[in-house]
Amino acid sequence: MALDGHSKMNCAVLYGILVLTLLASPVLGDGGGIPRALLLDQNVPGISHEFESRVVRNLTDGGFQVDHADGLELSQKLSVRDCDVLILLDAKRFPVDAKEQLVKFLQAGGAVVFFGGPPLSEMISKQDGKWMSNADIRKARAGLTQGSKIAEIS
Repeated sequence: MALDGHSKMNCAVLYGILVLTLLASPVLGDGGGIPRALLLDQNVPGISHEFESRVVRNLTDGGFQVDHADGLELSQKLSVRDCDVLILLDAKRFPVDAKEQLVKFLQAGGAVVFFGGPPLSEMISKQDGKWMSNADIRKARAGLTQGSKIAEIS
């Protein structure tokens, strides 16, 4: 039986909440306190705001304290001191400027829940107020006149 888009979203939310429930153990946080989730806000392109709202509602109903970070704030907010689990609703797209902080977070014992994927396969950066991947930058460069510049993401 094939699932429609709404059913797939319900399954994804249920799967993600199941994973988060398993993560909400005394190992996380301050030894049994309220589990803290940091959600990468999806003003980064690629995710439904309805899906994001349902995940937040389910997390809150499940006892999580939910904080948000946009792609520019993520590096400052991502630490085990401030959150237990990072929620990536569009795991494929991830801000390149937060890559090193993500590694530190995971090494310090933080957890990540990925929706979508493959995880971290498309690094993005904000260019002229717009989130862009390397593919987006290459397309933009193709339309530039000679001597114009756009940054490259590494």
